[in-house]
Amino acid sequence: MPSIIKGNELSFVDLDLDFVKPQNEDWQVIDEEEFETNSIKYNYPLELKEGALQSLEKMKYSIKEKKFPFNDSVLERFKSFLPL
Repeated sequence: MPSIIKGNELSFVDLDLDFVKPQNEDWQVIDEEEFETNSIKYNYPLELKEGALQSLEKMKYSIKEKKFPFNDSVLERFKSFLPL
């Protein structure tokens, strides 16, 4: 489900499925059980569940391949704004 911008407001649906990288640790999927529980509780359509899982796999691939925004290009853009 895409984010929606309406005027000055950004809205989105949090599907509970998160891919995080704690400091000094590897990337990890968290809240898979919550995603599954809520998919039943809120009757997520199959297409929604499949889309969320496909997006997760795409994100994993982008991170592995160091594709934008999971590379140094973002940092390079903002270096001039960072205090040294």
